[in-house]
Amino acid sequence: MKILLSFILFLGLLSPVHAQQKNDFFMLGGELSNSATTSVADIDKVMPRMKALGLNTVLAPIYWEFLEPQEGKFDFTLLDRTIDQARENQLQLVLLWFGAWKNSMSCYAPLWFKEDTKRFPRATTAEGKPLEIASCFSEEVFQADRRAFEALLKRVEERGKDVVIMIQVENEIGMLEDAGYTCDVCFDGNSAIRFISKEIYDGLILDIMMPEKNGYEVLSLIRKKKMDIPVLLLSALNEVDDKVQGFDLGANDYLSKPFSTKELIARIKVMLKENVIDDSYLQYQDILLNKKEETLACKNTKYQLSNYECSILSLLIRSESNRVPIWLVIEKVWNNRVDVNQNTVSLYVSYLNRKLLALQSKVYIEKDEENIELCVNI
Repeated sequence: MKILLSFILFLGLLSPVHAQQKNDFFMLGGELSNSATTSVADIDKVMPRMKALGLNTVLAPIYWEFLEPQEGKFDFTLLDRTIDQARENQLQLVLLWFGAWKNSMSCYAPLWFKEDTKRFPRATTAEGKPLEIASCFSEEVFQADRRAFEALLKRVEERGKDVVIMIQVENEIGMLEDAGYTCDVCFDGNSAIRFISKEIYDGLILDIMMPEKNGYEVLSLIRKKKMDIPVLLLSALNEVDDKVQGFDLGANDYLSKPFSTKELIARIKVMLKENVIDDSYLQYQDILLNKKEETLACKNTKYQLSNYECSILSLLIRSESNRVPIWLVIEKVWNNRVDVNQNTVSLYVSYLNRKLLALQSKVYIEKDEENIELCVNI
């Protein structure tokens, strides 16, 4: 099963941080986006904006892939610029170390680390499926990350101890897939909507306090589109009225922060189990797909389909836009088999189009280099 997690990283109301100075320091902070410090130009642009917002502290990411592009050779250009710009704009820094893990994935690790899977092994699921997540049990992974983090600390001591007041050692470590779920993650409401429009999910976990569009707005939008995907809302808002609003908009469950991972997984299991419906029959325009019998009917005529044909047509009908990327077809229908490619998809699309034509249906499937789509002859 595949789940989309869409949430905001929220730094709650903090007690005053006691610094070694005459007055206490109360942090009024804002967090930069994940890509905000990937270039000098971006850093020069974003820091004055943070000052203009009236902030006194900025949470800024530091990426291992840029800090150590070659093993043992460190490049402090982005770190130094972040520190200098913060100082120039009278801002304090909380650095977020994007090291061996970020959003549970190892996407910000350097290329030399990613390519050497023998030396830096990956985590695997219970079924043995390798993941793009460095194993937390590997001594080599630990030592490589430790050396880079030590270099970061040393540079901060040399260049920025008057500016950097805190460092988050690793950012968002987690492995929900270990519970049996494949997960995509995003951090604002608009991104969640884009994910949902491109992918077919079995469940959705929405944080209410997201930027751009909050969880309530995303939920309202998908229900207006008649999408029946089960939704679990997460929030620090735990008043009865907050929960009622979520349920009124169509949420299947509501979980207040803080919560345990065990409770979250238990609620996901219940939510997905309750959402199991009989989707043996799928209708689109003048065609009816019987998934159990793997047959396609139109105008009292019926054709037998192969398992692959049935799966492709089911994907297209279930998709919100009736349009599915070819990579997703290969993943869902053929489980990413290495011998399957665009030509394979084209072949089965041609089989389906022949049967739709023979059924005298007005429906046909169009294919381009990236997608397949259900279309209708008017």
